[in-house]
Amino acid sequence: MASEVEIPVIGYFEERDKNKLEKIMKSVSELQENGIDADWYPREELAGACNTSTLKLAQLKKYHSQTSQNDTLNSIYPNIKIISDKNATERRDEFQRSPTNKNTEKDFMANVWLHVKMPPSFNYTGAIMLNQSSQGLLHTLLRHFDEWAKLILNFQGRINPSLQNQINNIGVSNNKKVAKTLLKKFVETFGDLDDSSLIDLHELEMDIHKYIQNNVTCGNYLGEGCNNNGLQQIYWKIKDLKGNDQILVICVSTQLFPANPDFQDKRKIRTITTVFTKPMSDLKNCLITKLF
Repeated sequence: MASEVEIPVIGYFEERDKNKLEKIMKSVSELQENGIDADWYPREELAGACNTSTLKLAQLKKYHSQTSQNDTLNSIYPNIKIISDKNATERRDEFQRSPTNKNTEKDFMANVWLHVKMPPSFNYTGAIMLNQSSQGLLHTLLRHFDEWAKLILNFQGRINPSLQNQINNIGVSNNKKVAKTLLKKFVETFGDLDDSSLIDLHELEMDIHKYIQNNVTCGNYLGEGCNNNGLQQIYWKIKDLKGNDQILVICVSTQLFPANPDFQDKRKIRTITTVFTKPMSDLKNCLITKLF
């Protein structure tokens, strides 16, 4: 994927021929979406060609009438397993019991999909990735830690000061290039984190997933908008820990994947690339329509 800082290709590839593997990874990387492009940055607020309400409405109507593609979730993200919340917790518990077991460590740190069940009125459901800095749960934790600390009780103060400082620097990135660079540095040190820090991050990711699932309801659903690059955002009414109304912004993929029986949901699938919050006062500027 061409960019100032390369985004790692996500997946586990079985091809051993180096030339074939490079071709496969290149073709796959061009189709993988990420939370870095979907995030909001103060210095890039006005960037992008989809910058009027008319253009955004037209884009959202295209998403609404979109048919699923031939590519499946597994063909774009090779060998990324779909697991349940319970299974994710069991992997963490097993890692705590046997941290030196290589297979246990591999399972615990693997990129996996978790289900985010969308309301019944939606014509698709959601998939969000665990343990991946460029999209999903770990990405939103790293980029929007302070926002989650205002929503989830006891979210703050659970990781060591050095790691917290690194996360804070990622969170204040004011443009995409800086965010990519800092996320790349995080990836380079992720495997060297002590067991306690890895477990803490995992538990925070699972707290975020639980929060998202509990608040993605018909009653909280406000509607859709998109950023100035035409990437879809879904808005949900929530309250922070002080009781103030906020908007939970869930950014979903442009790709609409065929249903997967492992989710036990017959609907098609959009991946959730990132999640963040906005003040309720921003709703009038970002809400374009209500598709469902």
